[in-house]
Amino acid sequence: MPWKRDENNALATNEHGDPVWVDEDGEKAVDYQAIIAALSRACREAAERKNRSRELEARYSALSQIEDFETWYAQAVAAMEVAQELTGKGQSLEEHVLEKVSAATEELRQQLAAAEEGRLRDRQALERRAIEAAFARSQFVRDRLVSPALAADLFAQYFAIDSEGRLICQGLEDAAAPDGTPLGFDEALARLVDRYPGRDFILKGGAGRGSGASAGSAFHSRTSRRLADCRTEDDKINYLNNVGA
Repeated sequence: MPWKRDENNALATNEHGDPVWVDEDGEKAVDYQAIIAALSRACREAAERKNRSRELEARYSALSQIEDFETWYAQAVAAMEVAQELTGKGQSLEEHVLEKVSAATEELRQQLAAAEEGRLRDRQALERRAIEAAFARSQFVRDRLVSPALAADLFAQYFAIDSEGRLICQGLEDAAAPDGTPLGFDEALARLVDRYPGRDFILKGGAGRGSGASAGSAFHSRTSRRLADCRTEDDKINYLNNVGA
């Protein structure tokens, strides 16, 4: 851009003292005020962009930890689409997640339920063995009753293993000492036997043993030979009476 010069080859100026240049459109003076205003506006806009950049950097600083941003972004978009779909179905995201988790863990829950059932069966079997063993080694049973197996058949239902692994009696109101300690097995069993209507038929030398000898043959012909098949107390007493006949 050629500057206009005067007769002394100095830069020509207009009435405001601004230098003048010449181009194809004619003479133009340098507008310093416009330049200053443009520079001020550019500086202001640069400062605003810098401040905005700092704000954005602080807001999205967590994203700097994402190594594969494209994959993360794709997953985020997919999640948003799922959320929008659920909103259209009237289902919350929490309900959707719970449904997915429930479906994914169904097999595991079935396995856990089966394992719990097995554990319960094993515990019940161990409790039965422990109770049967208590009858087998009981001094009271050996000294006073006709048979450990018979005693277990009649009274095992009244015993159980508590949470502390103790053998306790559940068939007596006074099955514990005043301080809450459970009665010993023999003492509890003795009380059960004492209250049993057919005790004379299970005690050694009981007064009722043999009293039904005359009817024994007829009894065996019309009833089961096992105490477990007797359904009523009378049937059990008749059975025991005839067993001892």
